[in-house]
Amino acid sequence: MATFNPKHFTDAEVLRTIKPEHLCKLVQPHAAYFGDRGLSLPSARQAATLDVDRLAKILESPDEAIPQDLLNAIGYIDEMATPGGMDGLLPKAIEAKMPFDQDEDHSPADIAVQVWLFDPMILQREHIWHTWKPPRRMDCFRIAPGKHADLFEITDERCKKAAADIGSWLAANNRTAYCDLAYRVTEEGFDFSIQRGDPFTRKPTVEENTIGNVHYRPANRDKVVFNHEELMVKINTPIRRALPIYQRVFGNLLYDDPEFFTDTNIISLRPLEELGAKALTFGDVGSIEEVLFVEYCVDLGGDQDATFTYKAKNIIEDMKQRNRELTFEGRLKSATFRIRYRGSRTSRTLKLYDGNATCYTRDGNATHAEQWMRLRNFVIETNAQVESDVEIDDQTLAIH
Repeated sequence: MATFNPKHFTDAEVLRTIKPEHLCKLVQPHAAYFGDRGLSLPSARQAATLDVDRLAKILESPDEAIPQDLLNAIGYIDEMATPGGMDGLLPKAIEAKMPFDQDEDHSPADIAVQVWLFDPMILQREHIWHTWKPPRRMDCFRIAPGKHADLFEITDERCKKAAADIGSWLAANNRTAYCDLAYRVTEEGFDFSIQRGDPFTRKPTVEENTIGNVHYRPANRDKVVFNHEELMVKINTPIRRALPIYQRVFGNLLYDDPEFFTDTNIISLRPLEELGAKALTFGDVGSIEEVLFVEYCVDLGGDQDATFTYKAKNIIEDMKQRNRELTFEGRLKSATFRIRYRGSRTSRTLKLYDGNATCYTRDGNATHAEQWMRLRNFVIETNAQVESDVEIDDQTLAIH
């Protein structure tokens, strides 16, 4: 769980880069709280007299009485008070007609406060993409055999319908019907963020001089990535039972066909079973310097759901030292590799699940890992093609 640690709003020097009138307007609704903490907030006309040092100290050490609305606002604003956050916020705010003086100097923190005061929803929506990190574990679904359709235009109305369909399933599975679906266009296709609730929970808290409990419903976020070249949706969610729901919902959203994507196998571990160590060759991928086979899990069969996991720094070398051949005791369920890329001192983990799931860091080196997977035939190729009438131009690249 994230802790409240606003790096910018606890730094008095950063607070001084925010125009006093903007800062005072932000904290004024909580004047009673600050008064109890020994800080008297000035009037709007006297905003320049605000004791910024005292304000930073209070925000650095909040107590149990601090208003949740204040914590919420500062948490969002603080994370967007960066040059990158400013670059994402300002065009959206100006497009929404936020008053903005281009002749004055504005710090990133000041821009973030101005946008929050104008419309918190703009900042909250942009915060989704500013904090977006490509997930490591993705369950992948390709188009079903024989399917042919045009990619539908993604509109707010269609997204609301998709969110309602997801919310209906969530409500029936103890997670409330709340579902907020946001999307943005990327060079490869679309990113989708699905904010939703988790089951109700409780957490022990300190309340004055005793231990109490807070009962609440945690928020969570699932991610879906659509790659137009691969004709594939990649889904990241801890709710395994939700995968078929997302598969159908995004088939409907993207192609107006809930059966458009199928759960047929995309990843095969047969190359390991058939070729052994030869399946680890990497000389044809210039950006890779080393591939080590470090772990596998096999299904032993039987009515007890037995599995066996073998793990070593280098399984191939370990078996050589034990005078053993690389054989598997049952059906391979997963295989894990350590890949070292050229110019990197550390190795990265790549885990493949027999079926349709992969797990690896999806950064600049991801294309090299994916190239290696294809060359070693771990990825089951397809020749499917789907047409699209949606052109990705500058207007389409708007973030929603």
